[in-house]
Amino acid sequence: MKGRFRLLPRLPLRALVSTLRRSLGRGGLLLFLALPPLPLPAQERGPASADTQPTGPPLLPDPGFIEDLPKPAKKWSARLRSDFYSKYVWNGVLYSEGPVWQPSATLEIYDVGMTVWANFVLGDEPNRGEFNEVDLTLYYQRDLGKWSLQASLISCLYLNDDPASRNRGPNSLQGYFQVSRALGPVKLFTDLSVGFLEPSGTILWDFGVSYRRQLPLKFRMETSLLFAVGDARFNKAYFADVGTQANLLVYSLAFPWAPLKGFSFIPSLSFSNLLAPSLRRASPEPTVLWGGLSVVYDI
Repeated sequence: MKGRFRLLPRLPLRALVSTLRRSLGRGGLLLFLALPPLPLPAQERGPASADTQPTGPPLLPDPGFIEDLPKPAKKWSARLRSDFYSKYVWNGVLYSEGPVWQPSATLEIYDVGMTVWANFVLGDEPNRGEFNEVDLTLYYQRDLGKWSLQASLISCLYLNDDPASRNRGPNSLQGYFQVSRALGPVKLFTDLSVGFLEPSGTILWDFGVSYRRQLPLKFRMETSLLFAVGDARFNKAYFADVGTQANLLVYSLAFPWAPLKGFSFIPSLSFSNLLAPSLRRASPEPTVLWGGLSVVYDI
């Protein structure tokens, strides 16, 4: 996963609306404003009953998001997860040309946990048949009533130096912070990603809403919408030297199915769209659609 605390740059409302209008067009802007407040796909959670509050981060295939494990009766919990995606996408940046396999393992004791995540290249591209990234995440999360606080430190280790690969670079370190509030089946959240090392001093701030609904036959629906703003350093590191911009809109839809105790199967579809015209010009693929299937086992 790619990766300071200071006050976030203010984005005037008029400039924000203008940016959305230029990137989406008049009709697209009206559609965006008419959408119900839904966030980024959040890491899925274990099987939930009808009265379970939707806590935890969004469903997006993003190794930086903290695994939101179901609250166990015991003092510890663990999760094994295997994700197959048509592409590896992170915050609007495409890191593979084709399909990838992303296995991970999480162990949580009380409110402290650690996740080991990796990216394995399946497509016909550099590093095919190899792991080209391993991420180590140490996190803490705490629920305070309907509020949820999460913080993590993420070390990203890159295992290749092939200049033709989309996913390479110096090892990096970043912090991730989230505050969320459950409102019945809806969750409002905001995230802050801060780059500490390679690149350093970068900030990506997002906010969004997710919605969860239980369905028959042990299915449920999870959908989310997220909007993100990147500061000048973030955009220079990952796109171009274009200053602070309204970066990103991401929508995702998933239908987790839990036929057996501890097991979940999660088909998902995600859509990512860079908003600012300067970012779209700097990216070879400013709009990305990708899907996947995840297999999760909660111990």
